[in-house]
Parts: sequence; C-alpha cells; structure tokens
Amino acid sequence: MIGDFEMYLVHLIQQGGPTPSEYHEVDRRIWLLNEAVLSGDVDRDDLLGLQAHFDTEFRRETVHGHGLDKPFGYSGDFLIIDKIYLRHRTPHEPLAAWDDYFHSHAAPEAVRNRKEYFKRLLRSLEFEKKRTTPARVLNVGSGPGRSVHEFLGGVEPGDVSFTCVDMDRRALGYSRRLLRPWAGRIDFAEANALRYRTETRFDLVWSAGLFDYLNDKAFVRLLGRMWTWTKPGGLLVVGNFSKANPSRAYMELLGDWHLIHRTSEDLVRVAMSAGIPQKSIRVESEELGVNLFLRASRT
Repeated sequence: MIGDFEMYLVHLIQQGGPTPSEYHEVDRRIWLLNEAVLSGDVDRDDLLGLQAHFDTEFRRETVHGHGLDKPFGYSGDFLIIDKIYLRHRTPHEPLAAWDDYFHSHAAPEAVRNRKEYFKRLLRSLEFEKKRTTPARVLNVGSGPGRSVHEFLGGVEPGDVSFTCVDMDRRALGYSRRLLRPWAGRIDFAEANALRYRTETRFDLVWSAGLFDYLNDKAFVRLLGRMWTWTKPGGLLVVGNFSKANPSRAYMELLGDWHLIHRTSEDLVRVAMSAGIPQKSIRVESEELGVNLFLRASRT
C-alpha cells in the first residue's frame, strides 16, 4: 500500500503537482492510505518517508511546503494562515499547481469562510448604532490580523476598538504593520492566552483557531477565563474544526498538520464544563460545516 502510494506521489512531484482533473484521484488515494494507517496496516513512521519527497524548494515556495516545514516552529502559524486567506499562489510556476491543489481543499476554504464569519459577526453586533465609546473586541490568538484589517477598512472610525493577543512576537509584528492605519484603535499584547490577564470586559471575545490545538483540559480552562472577560450583554465565540473535516487525511499524512477536531456536542460539553450555562450556548458553522463556532451569550 505505502509503496504504491509513494510511487504515485513521486510521479506527481516529478510532473509539478496534480492537475484539476487529477484532484479526485489524488484525494481518493490519500483517503485509502489514511484507512490503512487507521487500521494499522501502515505505520505512521512510514509517512515521514513520504513527506521527505517534498524538497527544499517545495517547502520554501508552496503553502503546503510552508506548513510541512514549520519555519516558525509550529503548525498553523500566522503566515500560513494569511497565505490561506489571500489564496497565495507561488510565482514559481513549476510548483504553482501544488498551491492550486492546496486551496481546492475544504479546510483552507473553511478558514477563509471563518474570516468572513468574523467580519459578519462584527457587523451584526449593533456596532453601527451610536455609542458614546467604541465597542471593545478581544481577539485571542490574533495571528496575522487580516480579518481586523479587512473589517476596519470598511467601517467609519470610532465604531470598534480591538485588543489583539498572541504569544508569537512575529505574528504581532506582522499584524502591527498590517494594521498601522488604525494604530490608535488597536492594542497588542504578547502573551500566552492561558496566562493573559485583563480587567477589561469586552463586547465580543473571539478566538479563530487557537482551540484547534487545545486538549479538553486546556480548552475548559481558557474558555472559562474568556467567559469572565465577556461583559454582560456581550458574546464569546471560539472556532474549532469539525470531525467532519474532509481535508484531515491530506493535512495529517502529507502536511504533518494535526488539529483536535470536535463535534457540536463536544463543544457544548466543554463549554458547560467551563461554567457556561447551557441556555447561553449555541453552535454554528461556516458554509461548509467544516469550521464550527461555539457561541455563548452573557446575560
């Protein structure tokens, strides 16, 4: 099984990546390989041999390669997320087919949908109504700042102020540069979310993708803290990839990108464990149903 897939992968690499007419066959073979891994017929260590076929140029030039190479030391870093948001396509044409294939998957499309969901959420929270002070938004694990950039580019000054928290100094530097036109409306905090402290209470507390990497114990701990940062009448929303993610095998087997996937029921369970009343909890998703959103309204 692994040998046949390896030969097929080498063929794809030699031709510069799959063509759109080949996407279905590539996905089918990845799915079969994943079944073999789950059944124990293929050892997970064998996957390292597959990933090794992606050379230095591939890792430097493509979005897939960036995720595999982990230049900042972790999966899902701020730069790959921004590349997904922007549908980055390498200018190095011999490898561009790999970026086309990457962006064709449900997972990156769900990430882009997540950005749009956040922007709709901002617009829907009555921020357009007259206020004596701007509405306050806390963005936990704020990453590249692209969502905030796009939102602020379309609203009148004074509608919203943001506090962006991220533990990666490089992510904060990147977002500071991106958000420089609105510097007076954005505070940045370099902190591990589990150690972050604030006395401010926010109209919206948001986290896009951080919870995809937290086990249930850390999830409950951080969610409980975020709930205390949500002011009465405010809203807490966190994203988490669904177990229905059809891109999971591709991400894990060829990209070494592992998330903690959850169901809607899982999200309700951990939210209640964090002390949030069940009546306050609702779970939504973006259009594909791949990225779930746990919403908790504080009365």
